[in-house]
Amino acid sequence: MIQTAIIVLITFVLVYLFYRYVIDGIKKTKIYSLAIERSLIAIFTVLSLLAVDSVLKYLVQPSIQLETKCTQSSVAIKIKVIKNILGTDTPKIDSIFIEYPVMGVITDYADTHPVTKAKSNAFVIGGATPHTLTNHVQIEISNVAPSAFLDYVVHYRAAETGKYKLWLIGTDKYEIRYTWKYKDTELTKTQWRLTKDDTLTEPPFARVWGGEVSSQPLPPTKTIPKRVLQ
Repeated sequence: MIQTAIIVLITFVLVYLFYRYVIDGIKKTKIYSLAIERSLIAIFTVLSLLAVDSVLKYLVQPSIQLETKCTQSSVAIKIKVIKNILGTDTPKIDSIFIEYPVMGVITDYADTHPVTKAKSNAFVIGGATPHTLTNHVQIEISNVAPSAFLDYVVHYRAAETGKYKLWLIGTDKYEIRYTWKYKDTELTKTQWRLTKDDTLTEPPFARVWGGEVSSQPLPPTKTIPKRVLQ
């Protein structure tokens, strides 16, 4: 892997400089011995490998820019894949997962970008009756192209709450996470953002996955319905 080659090369340079400017200096003192030289080089090499690996792991981490816009009938989700700090697309993002809540019933879903940019599957958690209060859309994105700009639109029918304005716990935040590989190890970054302005926030301490308005007690259900959006 290219990351491993970079780590080895940088560590080699650091060890050379350590030997050139530190070990050569110690050789001029009375405390020098071959055993001390070997021990210092071994310790410095291990520490250098760990330090370079940690720094490179941070520098090559990909990122995304995210923008959502929610109206009374739809949610537009725009994702821009950003190059890492080094300005490269390696490693690339392998997958993206979004879970977004709406106050109502999700009816349709569409992606408007070319299929060569990414592939996606969408699912809905929640009911579909006129009395349903909330749905959650889950979008699973794979085969993400480098520096891709992805555009999704989720259509929904607003919940019928009459003259009352309801708010359900956890519906003001959404989750996004994405994965990439570093030295053949899959890494994941998870973020929670506010639906009102996409700013980063803390995860909700609880979420309402489904609910209905009814004047009669409803029987408990074992699972929340999950259906596929085409």
